[in-house]
Amino acid sequence: MNESAMVGQSEAHLRADPTKQSRFEKLRSGPYFASVLAANQAYLAAAVPEARARERDRWIITCLPGNGRSGRLSAISMRTMEVFVLNEPDLLNAGEGVSGFVVLRRSVLEGSLPPGRTMGETYPQLRFSKSGPPVKAEGDKPRPYEGLGDQTTLDGYPPFGVTRTYRDAGDDQLTAVGSYEDLIAALADEHFAAAARRLATDLMAGRTNHSRYHNYQLADVVLGRTALVPPTEETVDPAGGGVRYGLLVRTCLEVLRDRGDRIPGREVMAEVSRRVDLTQAERRPQKNGAAAWVVAAHFHTGDAATAGWMVKRNNRWWITTAGREALDTYPDPDDFYAEINRRYREVLRSRKKARRKYESRLHAITSALQRVEAGSWTAYDDLADLVAGSPDEIAHLLAETYVENSHRVLQSSGEVPLAEHQHFRHRGGDLAARLREEGVEFNGRQANPEQRLTASLLRDAPELPPVEDPAAHRAWLVRGSNVEGHDLVPQWLSEGFLSLAAAQLPELPVDADVQLIARTVDEAYRHKSYSTREKLRVSVEAFLRSMRPGDRVVTVHGDDVHLGIVDGPPYFADSIHRRSHLRRDVNWLDEAQVPLRELSGPLLALIKSPGGELVDLTDAVDAVDRLISAASGQTPTVEPTPHARLAAVSQEVADRLLLDLEFLSGLRNLLEERRQVILYGPPGTGKTFLATQFAAHLTEPHAVQLVQFHPSYTYEDFFEGFRPQAGKDGMLRFELTSGPLRKLADEAREHPWTPYILVIDEINRGNLAKIFGELYFLLEYRDQGIRLQYSPGEFTLPPNLYVIGTMNTADRSIAAVDVAMRRRFAFVELHPSKPPIKGLLRRWLDERGEDRIYARLLDALNDRIGEHELAIGPSYFMRPFVYADPYGLDRVWEHDILPLLQDHHYADDIDVVQHYDVDELLRTLPPEQP
Repeated sequence: MNESAMVGQSEAHLRADPTKQSRFEKLRSGPYFASVLAANQAYLAAAVPEARARERDRWIITCLPGNGRSGRLSAISMRTMEVFVLNEPDLLNAGEGVSGFVVLRRSVLEGSLPPGRTMGETYPQLRFSKSGPPVKAEGDKPRPYEGLGDQTTLDGYPPFGVTRTYRDAGDDQLTAVGSYEDLIAALADEHFAAAARRLATDLMAGRTNHSRYHNYQLADVVLGRTALVPPTEETVDPAGGGVRYGLLVRTCLEVLRDRGDRIPGREVMAEVSRRVDLTQAERRPQKNGAAAWVVAAHFHTGDAATAGWMVKRNNRWWITTAGREALDTYPDPDDFYAEINRRYREVLRSRKKARRKYESRLHAITSALQRVEAGSWTAYDDLADLVAGSPDEIAHLLAETYVENSHRVLQSSGEVPLAEHQHFRHRGGDLAARLREEGVEFNGRQANPEQRLTASLLRDAPELPPVEDPAAHRAWLVRGSNVEGHDLVPQWLSEGFLSLAAAQLPELPVDADVQLIARTVDEAYRHKSYSTREKLRVSVEAFLRSMRPGDRVVTVHGDDVHLGIVDGPPYFADSIHRRSHLRRDVNWLDEAQVPLRELSGPLLALIKSPGGELVDLTDAVDAVDRLISAASGQTPTVEPTPHARLAAVSQEVADRLLLDLEFLSGLRNLLEERRQVILYGPPGTGKTFLATQFAAHLTEPHAVQLVQFHPSYTYEDFFEGFRPQAGKDGMLRFELTSGPLRKLADEAREHPWTPYILVIDEINRGNLAKIFGELYFLLEYRDQGIRLQYSPGEFTLPPNLYVIGTMNTADRSIAAVDVAMRRRFAFVELHPSKPPIKGLLRRWLDERGEDRIYARLLDALNDRIGEHELAIGPSYFMRPFVYADPYGLDRVWEHDILPLLQDHHYADDIDVVQHYDVDELLRTLPPEQP
């Protein structure tokens, strides 16, 4: 796209808003435009890499309305950076001396100054501020920059000196203030330019706080590009200046490539520290004492190993052929890191899928691996043959779920498994060396095939005693700070155990079955209520039968959370008043103590949930593992759960839906922020079509489900309830059955990296209070749990579950939508008289080469109806048969539109057929507006 076309697009956009157009023209006709253009071109030449300068130079010339939050005109509003901010209101009648500011990295500029010389002495024409935008002090009271009134905001921020300042890049940001002529002169200085270039690198990579507020969609409309998604909260350091994961990981692989050998990880870290100019945020120490960049590099190179780009084994690292190719294919660090994340998510998805598929056959694999003794090995192919599966799926299963002896499973060639196929307990060590110690012989990298136990040998081996299902470890919350008024937690921590409060429970065999536990609890606590006995029965059963050595345990004491690992079987011990006589030994991790206020998400919801002394935290076990790893200073062995993110909206999607890209991008962002959106409008405006098609674009096809509400729909239909089921004996029994919301929520919880979208058609036609029940609460508070009507325990709605509802405003049942529901959903109107539906029929007709008279007919019809809520949408006329058949329009009018209008005028004294006669409307159509 050439420069004139770019400007033409921008002006076309401005014409849609007369107010913005007027302001734009005033600014461009004065000193504003020329000064901005000259200063920003100087800035680009100094601070922006040459490869990107041309695109940004052209973008500046357009001078479009900038910030997405305030809608004001900005000096620069590029896709990922905004550097100069102008005193816009004062410029409408400005004379000479247009002024502004540019931001720099303070440490870079100060480090380049001659000894004993200050910035003010080096650049006397400029003023400098460490605290953000230009602020002058009068006494002790700061006041706004000249020309900005007290009520003026800058890019959505409060006035300077009032409540906060513009500090986009943290404590290392420096602001240089002056006229644009002086700024241009300063940018010619190589030291000043280097400081600007350093900050610009972070700004363009979206690593600063303010970048999340930029109008990406508007910029990409003009550039004709696919819309970008602003950086996630996870990539922005809360103190400003985030850790540059992509740069660190890529540099690690560059070091490995350059060295061309297997080298210790500490040598890689030392070389990275020499090659990368680390920021203040990256040098900041973490809880374990290590710098943030070291923790990040260790952690995310593990992801690179999972992606197959490098190997980390026995404390030595080396690059693979795929890693060398990746360095050539993805020269940009952010693209490099994004591809690692994509590959990692693919591996994680494959592992979860394998776990679900082979859950029922895991015991067979476990039994087979019991037969693989020291000095022998087997292959994924052999295990796959035993359970009628595929070798690749078995490899992913064993990477997801730890099974004893699984380190003796190799590739069919006898080589050690790839990193993506190794369970975290095996990664980092030398598996080949371990197998050699056990007696396996290796010829180069291949194990001796004569020591391999094939599928036939595993089948013919004598039967072994059954073993426990080696499911991944679980997590538990055990409450002990108020047991009959006594705080037992200090004793737990000092003596290395935990206990279950069951003072009246007699000693039971540690292998007691469910029936014996139930009978014993009922007898010992027969004086208690049924609900109390049931709660205790569940806790005792879980403590004796479900909890296992290796499980994670959590307890809360005061404002702190303590973490440990179960270290033995259950046993009964003497204790004062038998308050703690049912015990398990626990290895409490002294360093794993986390303030309760630092927790969030499902883990915090489960910990705060009401209930008994023992709560199952397995739904948040990954979060517990990460806390243990982080607090103990270990390189995390549990990968962080990826966050779901709705797909960006492209121009191609907008063209296919015949809707404006800016509207669709805004709708996507609204759904991302609120998680619940309702599309409402009169009939025929394409609400259901848009909801389903848009949802299918935002996520994977299998992650979208449609339900339709109606007056007889209930909570039991929607979420869960008891349904009659035929038993094997032919008798009917009532079983608790999940509805669409429960099923989708459970699926979303199992796949946190995938957005799941529930489309509720005609949401206002159901009795919403009856259908949602207690789920009303969860729509607003996703990080908290709630007790359900039928299922025991706490339930939370996962954050990656989104809801899109549709609502027909012509339906009288719209009154059923109460205030509580309106507060929990964001409402988006689709109406024929307003964008994006306004003009939709014309666009559809133009695309098909049909006469625009039908669009004029629709406008005339709605003008005659005269009521906003009763308007007719364009979808009635967006049917091919209307134009292929000479009588198509008559059929639509007679069988679709007139019946709808008759319903509208049911109590009116109007002849609907005559009043809305199609021939008469066609004869009186006004001419087409240019």
